[in-house]
Amino acid sequence: MTNSYINAVIGDVTSDLTKASASVTSLAKIPQCSAAPGLFGSSDKSSTYLFHTSSTSIPPMSAIASWISHMGWRQYAIIFTDNVVEQDAALDDMNLTGARIVILITTKLYQQRSILSKAKNMGYMSKGWVWLLPNDLSRSDMNFSSYDGLMYISNLWNLTDNPAYAELYQTWQSQPVPANL
Repeated sequence: MTNSYINAVIGDVTSDLTKASASVTSLAKIPQCSAAPGLFGSSDKSSTYLFHTSSTSIPPMSAIASWISHMGWRQYAIIFTDNVVEQDAALDDMNLTGARIVILITTKLYQQRSILSKAKNMGYMSKGWVWLLPNDLSRSDMNFSSYDGLMYISNLWNLTDNPAYAELYQTWQSQPVPANL
C-alpha cells in the first residue's frame, strides 16, 4: 500500500474479504468500492473510505422488476445480505415494514434455504406472502409443498404473449387478499 499511484480499490464481493481489505485501504486513505452484500458494522469510523454498491446481475433483477411492475405491487422488502446476523434482523423487522412481497438476494444457496426455513417458522410463508428468488432451489432437499408464495425468477423470462403466463397472471389477480394484510 505504499505505491503512490493507487487512487482507489475495487473490493471483493464477499463481506469478510471486503472488511479485511477495507481496514487496510482506509488506513491508507484510499477509497474502496465494494459490492459486498451487507457488511455488519462496516459503516463505523474505521472504514471511512469504504462505499457500497449492490451486487446484482442485471437480467434477473430486470425480470424481477418487470414482474413486480406488472403485478402492480407498490411495497416490497429486499433482503440482500450474506451476513447471518443481518438476515435474522431483517426477518425480525419484517412485520414492521408492512411489505408482504420479499425479494431475497443472497449469493449462497444454503443461506437462501436457511432464510426461507426461518421465514416459514415465523409465519412469513403463508397466504398473502410472496418470496421472489433469483436462484433456483428446485433441486435442493427442501419440501417446497409447505412453502406458500415462493417464486423463482429466471433471467430467461420473456413471457410476452405466452398463454401460460397470461393464465398465471389471471389466476394470481383472482386470488382473495387475506384479511390481515
